Amino acid sequence: MIAILFVIQIIYKGTKFQSATAVLVRTVILVPIMAVFNARKRTGKAMLAFFGSLLFLLFCTMTYLIIGLPVKAPMLTINDTKIKLGQTTVKELMNDGFDIYMETGHATMSDHRKFPYSEEFEKYSDSMDISIAKGYHWQSSKIVPYSKGVLSKNNMAIAEIIFYGSMKKDIQLRNCSIIHFTVRNFYIEKMKKEGISIKLNGVDLFSKIETDTMKKTFARKIFRPNQIETDKRYIISWDSRSHHLFYNSYFVTINMDDDYFANDIELVCQIAREAD
Repeated sequence: MIAILFVIQIIYKGTKFQSATAVLVRTVILVPIMAVFNARKRTGKAMLAFFGSLLFLLFCTMTYLIIGLPVKAPMLTINDTKIKLGQTTVKELMNDGFDIYMETGHATMSDHRKFPYSEEFEKYSDSMDISIAKGYHWQSSKIVPYSKGVLSKNNMAIAEIIFYGSMKKDIQLRNCSIIHFTVRNFYIEKMKKEGISIKLNGVDLFSKIETDTMKKTFARKIFRPNQIETDKRYIISWDSRSHHLFYNSYFVTINMDDDYFANDIELVCQIAREAD
């Protein structure tokens, strides 16, 4: 029964996403079935191919039940710039007119309020020879040089960010992606005045956050939906059964004021890696 349900799901996904899934349908499922039900080809080799494919299908089913499927990264949009955590690079953001400032020490909340005039930040240029140390540095217990910074435009802070290069080797900062994106309430106030918008999968985070719109857009990805009225907080997750062991996972936290306007936004990409 599980194998049959898996076949149906694979075929359904294959019709919507023409990729390796469709190839799997044709080679693993359809071919051996045709071989069995074609009387002229119902030979020992055909039966062997069928049962071999059936065992492979059972393996795929068990793998799917254990680790799940990769999730689609949420789309963050700043005006017309689209950002996917763990994918969009520093160089791409700079090409789109954004500036990257690196933390040179340990920036406090006061330093972020004084941005860009605090001495804790240095503007990055792609001519600089700066690399990010290998590894995943979100919530790191030690200071990793240049792994944190600020995304800005026209000397106005957009978000606090954390960079990621590779688990295996150091990577030039220009080629690193963003894995952590935090928008503070004092950033939001300034951006609104300058006409900058931030959207998540098409939902305007600087407008009043409507429950119906959030439920329609994010559905079962919303954690504890019955607590939103009380907590004034949305927690949204894009996660597989294996969490971050095999695929990237994503989490968004939106804190709201009493009028349901966002006053703090955090996006995190958990890079696929071994268990912490």
